[in-house]
Amino acid sequence: MTKAELLAPLREITTSDLNRANAGNQDNKEGDTSRIHWGKFALMGRLVNNVTMFQNRCRTSPALHVQDRHGLYQQLFPQSLVLMDDDVRTYYSFLRLRKLTFRR
Repeated sequence: MTKAELLAPLREITTSDLNRANAGNQDNKEGDTSRIHWGKFALMGRLVNNVTMFQNRCRTSPALHVQDRHGLYQQLFPQSLVLMDDDVRTYYSFLRLRKLTFRR
């Protein structure tokens, strides 16, 4: 397997593709809200499966073997580090959106 076959797509591109698939397609069939638009979810599933496939290739490839650097991980993410939970992230996202919406 060549390195070109192992390369994973950029996260920003994949996120953009997922956002466009979500925003550009309705959840339900047009004209009949009781029917789910499965094409949208199939497309999103294919995008997620592609990323998972590339991640698995990178993890299992001897060409891309990276040694575990536990010491570096401990420096970057000490146990005392407190990450934002979902509620805090939602609150800050709301504030950012509100600031953009009401900007003059």
